[in-house]
Amino acid sequence: MRLAGGVAHDFNNILMAIIGNAELALSRMEPASPLRHFIDEIEAAASRAAVLSRQMLTYSGHAALKVEPVDLSLTVQRMSHVLRSSVSSRAALHYELGGSPSAVLGDSSQLEQVLVSLAVNASDALGDTPGIITIRTGTVEADERELARAHAMDRDLRPGTYAFLEVKDSGC
Repeated sequence: MRLAGGVAHDFNNILMAIIGNAELALSRMEPASPLRHFIDEIEAAASRAAVLSRQMLTYSGHAALKVEPVDLSLTVQRMSHVLRSSVSSRAALHYELGGSPSAVLGDSSQLEQVLVSLAVNASDALGDTPGIITIRTGTVEADERELARAHAMDRDLRPGTYAFLEVKDSGC
């Protein structure tokens, strides 16, 4: 566990150098440069790897979870470029983001990883056929009957307003 944490820490430092240099290159590059797309892809891939590295650090006990209010809609908006590069080119991403804040308490990097994982799973479900991946966020009023119908694992949940994130695909 100690070795894994040390490797993850060193790996994270390397990724920060990659991200920093990509950002510098982008800031000095003409907006119409044909190379801009490649630098964007490098930055997005390094950012995804940094999220994984932070998760390894958290798992190994070298970093603590940072639990704070996270707005699901803003997270999806911020991650749209990463999501586009994570799914098949045959997948059309469709967003239905709630207008009111849909905040949950959580670690933003872990929520981002969950979002990417769900999108990749949805993309895999499409297979080789074109399809649509719909990502929805919002809030919902849930009464006792709705909570029971949803088979809520936490039996202490009370009726009230809940935030949701839904990833749906048109695949099998």
